[in-house]
Amino acid sequence: MAIIRGKDKGFTLVELLLAIIIFGLLAAIAMAQFSELLRGTYNTVAMADLRNAYIASKAYFSHNPNGAITPSILSAHGYRGTAKVNFTIVNNTLPGLLMIASFSAPGCQTYLVNVDGTIIPLSQAFNEFANLKGPSGSPPAGDIQPGNNAGRPFDLPGANDLTKAELQKAFEASLAYLGFHPEGTVTKDILQEYGYTPDPQVNLVIVEGSLPGLAMMAAANVPGSQTYLINFKGNIVP
Repeated sequence: MAIIRGKDKGFTLVELLLAIIIFGLLAAIAMAQFSELLRGTYNTVAMADLRNAYIASKAYFSHNPNGAITPSILSAHGYRGTAKVNFTIVNNTLPGLLMIASFSAPGCQTYLVNVDGTIIPLSQAFNEFANLKGPSGSPPAGDIQPGNNAGRPFDLPGANDLTKAELQKAFEASLAYLGFHPEGTVTKDILQEYGYTPDPQVNLVIVEGSLPGLAMMAAANVPGSQTYLINFKGNIVP
């Protein structure tokens, strides 16, 4: 005859809730670790794309030192972009070569590669320049305008000055927009709506259009011209 013991009971409601909470916490931790691992993989893909683009650009410049790269030229020299990687040529000449790339996924880094082949996060580049005092090289408003250079050759110093002036004007327009739309994202169309008029001699790239990571790059269409960056503090750095 079976003996039924009063002590043999199932789980209580509290015990079940506690188990569910523990499993939920473990799942959340596992998901966070998986997401971090996934972002790391995506970042590695973006850096690999930049490295391949750099190798292709060097192959082109070895025969065309005074030329200028384009996406089609890079493709002709072996570069194959990865799907979901946003790739941009900021400066397409050998002296000032600069390219950026990021994987199109939340939380991924934007990376840059320069003429030396060095690949670093864009955020690190800004941090390295953070010790500079004030908006390094920022021109006073209205001090440098294309019209002021009429009658003289558009030389390298003039091209660099114009580039910094363009960044300053784009920055002011972005602040005008973000002042009313702090959660918004700056685009080139928005910049023009808020007073910025692009100069065809300068290539402007919006790297990050939202606060607090606002970042823009620009370079003049002159061989050997410097590429400049401006961050959310208004600091312009080479």
